[in-house]
Amino acid sequence: MNWIVFIFSLHALYISVIEIDVKEDSFANVIIKIFSDDLSDAVREADTAIIPREGEYDSSHLECIESYFNREFFIHNNYDTIRFDIIDYTSENQTVWLNLKSRKALTNDLQLTASFLLDIFPDQVNMVQFKTRNQKQFFQIKKGKESVDLNLDKS
Repeated sequence: MNWIVFIFSLHALYISVIEIDVKEDSFANVIIKIFSDDLSDAVREADTAIIPREGEYDSSHLECIESYFNREFFIHNNYDTIRFDIIDYTSENQTVWLNLKSRKALTNDLQLTASFLLDIFPDQVNMVQFKTRNQKQFFQIKKGKESVDLNLDKS
Protein backbone atom coordinates (compact mmCIF):
# COMPACT_ATOMS: atom_id res chain seq x y z
CA MET A 1 0.00 0.00 0.00
CA ASN A 2 2.97 2.35 0.54
CA TRP A 3 3.69 2.55 -3.20
CA ILE A 4 0.08 3.64 -3.78
CA VAL A 5 0.46 6.49 -1.26
CA PHE A 6 3.70 7.49 -2.98
CA ILE A 7 2.11 7.45 -6.43
CA PHE A 8 -0.88 9.46 -5.26
CA SER A 9 1.41 12.05 -3.67
CA LEU A 10 2.91 12.72 -7.12
CA HIS A 11 -0.16 14.12 -8.76
CA ALA A 12 1.78 15.12 -11.89
CA LEU A 13 1.38 11.44 -12.74
CA TYR A 14 -2.10 10.64 -13.96
CA ILE A 15 -2.77 7.23 -12.50
CA SER A 16 -5.71 5.38 -10.98
CA VAL A 17 -5.69 1.97 -9.37
CA ILE A 18 -8.44 -0.62 -9.89
CA GLU A 19 -8.62 -3.70 -7.68
CA ILE A 20 -11.11 -6.32 -8.88
CA ASP A 21 -11.73 -9.23 -6.52
CA VAL A 22 -13.94 -12.03 -7.86
CA LYS A 23 -15.67 -13.85 -5.02
CA GLU A 24 -16.80 -17.48 -4.79
CA ASP A 25 -20.25 -16.50 -6.10
CA SER A 26 -18.53 -15.02 -9.22
CA PHE A 27 -19.65 -11.48 -8.37
CA ALA A 28 -16.87 -8.89 -8.41
CA ASN A 29 -16.04 -6.40 -5.70
CA VAL A 30 -14.10 -3.44 -7.03
CA ILE A 31 -12.12 -0.67 -5.41
CA ILE A 32 -11.14 2.26 -7.61
CA LYS A 33 -8.60 4.70 -6.22
CA ILE A 34 -8.76 8.01 -8.06
CA PHE A 35 -7.83 11.64 -7.48
CA SER A 36 -10.94 13.58 -6.47
CA ASP A 37 -10.14 16.60 -8.67
CA ASP A 38 -9.58 14.36 -11.72
CA LEU A 39 -12.90 12.62 -11.05
CA SER A 40 -14.63 15.98 -10.75
CA ASP A 41 -13.10 17.16 -14.05
CA ALA A 42 -14.09 13.94 -15.84
CA VAL A 43 -17.71 14.02 -14.66
CA ARG A 44 -18.01 17.71 -15.56
CA GLU A 45 -16.52 17.06 -19.01
CA ALA A 46 -18.78 14.05 -19.68
CA ASP A 47 -22.06 15.21 -18.13
CA THR A 48 -21.65 18.92 -17.43
CA ALA A 49 -22.50 17.96 -13.84
CA ILE A 50 -20.65 19.68 -11.06
CA ILE A 51 -19.33 17.50 -8.25
CA PRO A 52 -17.04 18.75 -5.47
CA ARG A 53 -13.32 18.58 -6.15
CA GLU A 54 -12.65 17.72 -2.48
CA GLY A 55 -14.34 14.31 -2.61
CA GLU A 56 -17.32 14.91 -0.31
CA TYR A 57 -20.40 13.65 -2.17
CA ASP A 58 -24.14 13.51 -1.56
CA SER A 59 -26.49 11.05 -3.27
CA SER A 60 -26.92 13.21 -6.39
CA HIS A 61 -23.14 13.42 -6.82
CA LEU A 62 -22.84 9.65 -6.46
CA GLU A 63 -25.54 9.18 -9.13
CA CYS A 64 -23.50 11.33 -11.53
CA ILE A 65 -20.31 9.43 -10.69
CA GLU A 66 -22.03 6.06 -11.14
CA SER A 67 -23.49 7.18 -14.47
CA TYR A 68 -20.01 8.23 -15.64
CA PHE A 69 -18.44 4.93 -14.58
CA ASN A 70 -21.23 2.90 -16.19
CA ARG A 71 -20.13 4.37 -19.53
CA GLU A 72 -16.39 4.15 -18.92
CA PHE A 73 -15.91 1.04 -16.74
CA PHE A 74 -17.53 -2.32 -17.47
CA ILE A 75 -16.85 -5.97 -18.22
CA HIS A 76 -18.13 -7.57 -21.40
CA ASN A 77 -18.55 -11.27 -22.09
CA ASN A 78 -19.95 -13.04 -25.14
CA TYR A 79 -23.52 -12.40 -24.05
CA ASP A 80 -23.74 -9.34 -21.86
CA THR A 81 -22.21 -6.14 -20.55
CA ILE A 82 -21.72 -6.22 -16.79
CA ARG A 83 -21.89 -2.88 -15.02
CA PHE A 84 -21.26 -1.89 -11.43
CA ASP A 85 -23.08 -0.15 -8.60
CA ILE A 86 -21.34 2.17 -6.16
CA ILE A 87 -21.75 0.64 -2.70
CA ASP A 88 -19.93 3.38 -0.79
CA TYR A 89 -16.84 5.54 -0.89
CA THR A 90 -14.18 7.03 1.34
CA SER A 91 -12.23 10.20 0.81
CA GLU A 92 -8.88 11.20 2.25
CA ASN A 93 -6.85 14.22 1.25
CA GLN A 94 -7.19 14.36 -2.55
CA THR A 95 -7.97 10.68 -3.08
CA VAL A 96 -11.31 8.90 -3.36
CA TRP A 97 -11.78 5.16 -2.92
CA LEU A 98 -14.95 4.02 -4.69
CA ASN A 99 -16.32 0.62 -3.63
CA LEU A 100 -18.37 -1.07 -6.35
CA LYS A 101 -20.05 -4.42 -6.89
CA SER A 102 -20.93 -6.09 -10.16
CA ARG A 103 -24.63 -6.27 -10.95
CA LYS A 104 -24.24 -9.79 -12.35
CA ALA A 105 -21.96 -12.77 -11.84
CA LEU A 106 -18.92 -12.99 -14.09
CA THR A 107 -18.44 -15.82 -16.57
CA ASN A 108 -15.52 -16.81 -18.81
CA ASP A 109 -14.27 -14.93 -21.87
CA LEU A 110 -14.25 -11.51 -20.25
CA GLN A 111 -13.05 -8.19 -21.55
CA LEU A 112 -12.58 -5.28 -19.15
CA THR A 113 -12.94 -1.72 -20.39
CA ALA A 114 -11.66 0.99 -18.05
CA SER A 115 -11.50 4.10 -20.20
CA PHE A 116 -12.31 6.61 -17.47
CA LEU A 117 -10.13 9.74 -17.47
CA LEU A 118 -8.38 8.71 -20.71
CA ASP A 119 -10.16 11.29 -22.86
CA ILE A 120 -9.25 14.29 -20.74
CA PHE A 121 -5.79 13.22 -19.53
CA PRO A 122 -3.74 11.79 -22.43
CA ASP A 123 -1.04 10.47 -20.06
CA GLN A 124 -3.56 8.73 -17.77
CA VAL A 125 -2.82 5.11 -16.83
CA ASN A 126 -5.36 2.90 -15.07
CA MET A 127 -3.55 0.09 -13.24
CA VAL A 128 -5.67 -3.06 -12.83
CA GLN A 129 -5.29 -5.93 -10.39
CA PHE A 130 -7.71 -8.75 -11.22
CA LYS A 131 -7.87 -11.34 -8.45
CA THR A 132 -9.70 -14.65 -8.37
CA ARG A 133 -9.37 -17.42 -5.81
CA ASN A 134 -6.34 -18.95 -7.56
CA GLN A 135 -4.60 -16.12 -9.36
CA LYS A 136 -3.77 -12.45 -9.71
CA GLN A 137 -3.40 -10.69 -13.03
CA PHE A 138 -2.04 -7.17 -13.52
CA PHE A 139 -2.69 -4.83 -16.44
CA GLN A 140 -2.15 -1.26 -17.58
CA ILE A 141 -4.92 0.51 -19.42
CA LYS A 142 -4.07 3.67 -21.31
CA LYS A 143 -5.11 5.71 -24.32
CA GLY A 144 -5.29 3.43 -27.36
CA LYS A 145 -5.54 0.29 -25.20
CA GLU A 146 -8.73 0.86 -23.20
CA SER A 147 -9.64 -2.85 -22.85
CA VAL A 148 -7.94 -6.04 -21.68
CA ASP A 149 -8.94 -9.70 -21.71
CA LEU A 150 -9.44 -11.34 -18.33
CA ASN A 151 -9.14 -15.01 -17.43
CA LEU A 152 -11.64 -16.15 -14.82
CA ASP A 153 -9.90 -19.23 -13.44
CA LYS A 154 -12.21 -20.87 -10.91
CA SER A 155 -10.39 -24.18 -10.60
